[in-house]
Amino acid sequence: MKEDIVFNLQLLKSELLLCSFIMLILFPVLVCNSDMIIECVWGCIFTFILIITAIMDYKYLLLFNKLTYTLFLLGIIKNGIDGFIGGVIFGGIMLCIKGIKPEGMGWGDVKFAMGIGSWIYDEEMLLVMAISFTLGAVFSLLLMIVKWDFNLKQCIPFGPFLSVAGFMVYILGDRLWV
Repeated sequence: MKEDIVFNLQLLKSELLLCSFIMLILFPVLVCNSDMIIECVWGCIFTFILIITAIMDYKYLLLFNKLTYTLFLLGIIKNGIDGFIGGVIFGGIMLCIKGIKPEGMGWGDVKFAMGIGSWIYDEEMLLVMAISFTLGAVFSLLLMIVKWDFNLKQCIPFGPFLSVAGFMVYILGDRLWV
């Protein structure tokens, strides 16, 4: 089944429509957060990729390389060597977590973290990790409470939690530490 799903914009019309709707809602937040128009454009690009990636992971349990690598490369273009180092560090941390519990996280999550790390680096990566793992844990607990037949081995997509955490940290940054 998963092999049949190919990243094809023609097949993803509904996901792109949903992503565009969410972007329309978040656009005022992005505009108010940035002092310059170029920073607003970068924020829109980052947010668009986060949203479409979260939707795809939720729907298909897949994080497409075209999206994760694009996110990583754009982060390097925007932030230079700091973006590259941030991506490698965040991806490396997630790779270590995957190494400890291989079946608990997919390779797409590692690559997606690398992409997010190229945009959000330094101590803010730890904040993205803390928020995403907390959101994932709360969501899993809620699933266990609401859904009686919930299986602990059931796959839960982690990309949406990384996306939400990445967006929160990108917008709020250091203000989340307080």
